[in-house]
Amino acid sequence: MLSPQDFRRLRDSLADPEKQKLDDIFKKQLNVQRDIIDQNILRDREHLRLVNFCIRPFQYNETLYVETGYLFIRVEPFFGSATKNFDVLIFNQSSKVMLLVECKSSVSDAEREVRELVQCSEAADSRSRHLEELVGDAINIKETVICTNAAYASRIKSCITANDLPICLWSADQTSGILLLEKQGQDVNAEISRGRLHHDGKLTRLLLDGVRSEGIRSLTFLPSSHPCTILEETITLLGLSLESSNRDRFRLPDLTSLLNRESSLSNFGDQELWNLAQHLLNVGVEVQIFTDLTPTVDDLGRKEFSISTRPGGLARMAREVRKKYTDFHARRIAEENSVTEFQKIVSRMYKKLEEYSQKVRS
Repeated sequence: MLSPQDFRRLRDSLADPEKQKLDDIFKKQLNVQRDIIDQNILRDREHLRLVNFCIRPFQYNETLYVETGYLFIRVEPFFGSATKNFDVLIFNQSSKVMLLVECKSSVSDAEREVRELVQCSEAADSRSRHLEELVGDAINIKETVICTNAAYASRIKSCITANDLPICLWSADQTSGILLLEKQGQDVNAEISRGRLHHDGKLTRLLLDGVRSEGIRSLTFLPSSHPCTILEETITLLGLSLESSNRDRFRLPDLTSLLNRESSLSNFGDQELWNLAQHLLNVGVEVQIFTDLTPTVDDLGRKEFSISTRPGGLARMAREVRKKYTDFHARRIAEENSVTEFQKIVSRMYKKLEEYSQKVRS
C-alpha cells in the first residue's frame, strides 16, 4: 500500500509539468473516491432502513409477536465467525421455529443474491448448536426468508420459483408501510413443503394480507454496517457519556459498556461486543477520530483515548466523523490510483518516444 510519504516523495521528485499532471489526476480521483464512499454509506443506510422495517412487527408487544409469538431476537447471528451471515434472527419459543432473514434494499443480480442466500442457509444448517445457544432452546424448524423492497420482489420471486428453492419472500412497501409475504404458488400445502410459505398458518395468513410496519429506527446500525455509519452513531453517545461523567478520555471497556447498552446489539455476547469495540477503536484511531493518549502502553484494555473532533453539538460531531473518515480513505485510494494512472501515462509516452527514435534510426 502506498503511504502518504511515498506519494509526496514521488511528487517532489517530478519536474513542474509532470507534477501538474499528477496533481490533476489526483484531484479527479479524489472527487471520484469521495463519491464512492458517500454512495456506499447511502446504500448502507438504505439497507439499515429495510432491516428496521422488517423487524418492527416482530418486536416485543408489536403485531406479529402478539398475534403469533414470533419475536425478533437479534441481528447477525453469525457475527464474528467465518459462517455466511443473515441480517435477522426471529424465533417462536412455543413452536421452536426460527426465521433467518436476509434483507436486500436493492437487487442488481437476482440470481447471485438468491444463490448466496442458499449458501447462507446451508451454512446455518451446520451451525444449529450455535443458533440453539443464541435462543436458549431447541429448534424444530429453520425457515429461510429474503426481504426486499417491493420494487425488486418480482425479480427475486422469478428466481426462487425457477430454481424451486425453499425460500420465503417478504416484500416491503415502505411507502405504504406494508410488509407482505409473496405467494409463489397456488397449492398452499405444496408451498409449505417447498419452504416458500411459513409452517405457521396464522403467520402466513397475516403476512399474505399484509402487516403494518412503521419502520421506526430502533436499530441505529448493524455490526457489519459501514464503519463510518457505526462511528457516526457511537461518537455522539460516547461524547454524551464523557460529558455526563466530566471526563475527557476513555478506555476500551468504556466503549464496550456503551455498546452493551445499544439496542442494535441486543443479545450480543461480551466477546462479540469487545471485538466490535476494538474494531471501532482501530478504525477511529486510523482516521484520527480518536487519539491514542498512551502509545507506550501495550495492554489494549489499559490504553486511554480521547475524541479528536472539535467541541460542538452532537450533529456537528457526527458530521466531522463523516468528513474525517471520507477524507482519509478517499485520499489514500486516490493517491494509489493517481500514481498507477500517472505511471501508465508516462509509460505510454516513453513507449511512443522509443518507437519514434527507432523510426529515426532506421
